[in-house]
Amino acid sequence: MKYHDALKNGIAQRRPPAELARKLFLSYPTSVFVDNEELQFEILNDVSNHFKIPYMNVQVVGSAKAGFSYFNNYDFKPGKSDLDLAIIDINLFTQYSEIAYSVTQKYNNLTRFSSVDTYRSFVKYLAKGIFRPDMMPKSFEKTAWFNYFNKLSTNYYKLFRDINAGIYANQFFFERRQESVVADYRRYVK
Repeated sequence: MKYHDALKNGIAQRRPPAELARKLFLSYPTSVFVDNEELQFEILNDVSNHFKIPYMNVQVVGSAKAGFSYFNNYDFKPGKSDLDLAIIDINLFTQYSEIAYSVTQKYNNLTRFSSVDTYRSFVKYLAKGIFRPDMMPKSFEKTAWFNYFNKLSTNYYKLFRDINAGIYANQFFFERRQESVVADYRRYVK
């Protein structure tokens, strides 16, 4: 597997984890879409158009990218695995962060979160430049987000169990989050 080899060689060469993450997630082809590039374009273009963001700001992550989940130690399985997307866009990150701030009245009304623990996790992710829609406070926009991704998932159910996305403030935060793949790989190969 080219992903395994790239990680193994990068670690042996003592490449920084963020560089390995950049190589794998922003440079290498998406495993599940090899020989099915039209489908990749169709899905990513739909997301790009829906959120009015540049096409290149939508990236595939997780087991669909490498064909293997280093976190859970399993191969991508068509129809049973998810398609996880990363939207790397500061404007969308800001827009949704402002919604969360407003609907919670400056985080003074936490009843919109499913629990206090969810609120705490949500804020920790925000501090890392990651907006997690699944942890977002209840709002019209959260409902609209999941309606859109549920509809998209239904259109491609033969290949993906579910299609999800998170929002990253920028490439720096995206790469830092994907560094965990390097740590998971080290755990997997031992």
